[in-house]
Amino acid sequence: MNKRIHLTACLLSGAFFAGLSSSAWAEPDFTFQSPPAVVVWSQTDTYRDVEAVDEVQSRFEQRVFKQISAFFGEAAKSKLTGEETLYIEVTNLDLAGDVRFRPGVTRELRILDDLTPPRITFSYKMMKGEQVLKQGDEKLSDINYLNSVIGPARDRPFAYENQLIKNWVKKTL
Repeated sequence: MNKRIHLTACLLSGAFFAGLSSSAWAEPDFTFQSPPAVVVWSQTDTYRDVEAVDEVQSRFEQRVFKQISAFFGEAAKSKLTGEETLYIEVTNLDLAGDVRFRPGVTRELRILDDLTPPRITFSYKMMKGEQVLKQGDEKLSDINYLNSVIGPARDRPFAYENQLIKNWVKKTL
């Protein structure tokens, strides 16, 4: 992302999210524009589970945040007009499954089970120009996530987090 766009997105995000969440505004760690969504990832070092398995941790985090930002943009396209923008500030993420060491395996694996559903916590504003159309704070989770994605979609990266976002957009926006 070029520096001017990144700086503009950070400044806009700061202006739009000031006072939105209960915690004081913090400098975003990452900002991704995925029209019609702008997604800010704040205080990522406190997130519950964004643990890499067989990848450099910093690259994995960047890939996760970029992909999930794209999910917000893709899902919002079906609900927002060309003049509307969805601003998201993610404050916590817990990917589906849990990273564990398995005996007989030379590396850790992400194991999916009923006890480790995906979770994402964020604040949002849906805006049309300067007008706030809708806003709120969300804590998404799906304890039945293993049955929510079927077929080949299960093999896509972050399929369960994507389904959480699709369901939220369908229900809320």
